[in-house]
Amino acid sequence: MQVADVELKHADKSIMIKALVDTGASKSVISKRLMDELNAFIP
Repeated sequence: MQVADVELKHADKSIMIKALVDTGASKSVISKRLMDELNAFIP
């Protein structure tokens, strides 16, 4: 797997992270901690 520097943005917040990249994945996910930090709950 590859690692990439990624900026996650939601509303007025942004976070720089290192992300694992799986080119064969059919879905993308983030941790609950990141979701809470961005205040980005989407059911």
